[in-house]
Amino acid sequence: MKFRTSLPLIATAGFLLASGAVIAGDKTKPETEESNAAATTAMETEKTETETMSEESDTETTSDDMQADIAMGDAEAGEKIFKKDCRACHGPKGKGVSAYPKLAGLEYEYIVDRLERYRAGEKFGPNTMLMAPRAKNLSDEDILDVATFITTLE
Repeated sequence: MKFRTSLPLIATAGFLLASGAVIAGDKTKPETEESNAAATTAMETEKTETETMSEESDTETTSDDMQADIAMGDAEAGEKIFKKDCRACHGPKGKGVSAYPKLAGLEYEYIVDRLERYRAGEKFGPNTMLMAPRAKNLSDEDILDVATFITTLE
């Protein structure tokens, strides 16, 4: 969630509160040089905190924003790769066969990560020896394509 705060409004409110300005009829704190100095310091502190919050909120992203930023591949091209390289072990619908895991229902980012790790030759999991040779020749585009296709499987 992003919040945009009006800096002048916050600075003014901070100044008024720090200076002891009359708010809602309260006349108990007279204005002095000390209160003016405190008000200036409070305004500067508030401005710095507000600027920091504003900068942080500008960099915040939601999962929807991140999803929109993720490069998706071509599902049709991915289907061709899947049929050629994946179907025999993972089944025609990606439901898994015997010792080979189910792919249907996995998240796009997870699939891309795994394929990139297999392609790099990283050893993890019981099927690395089977997956690494198949992933070794996949291009970045191939990985995005097949991951996109797999996310269409139910």
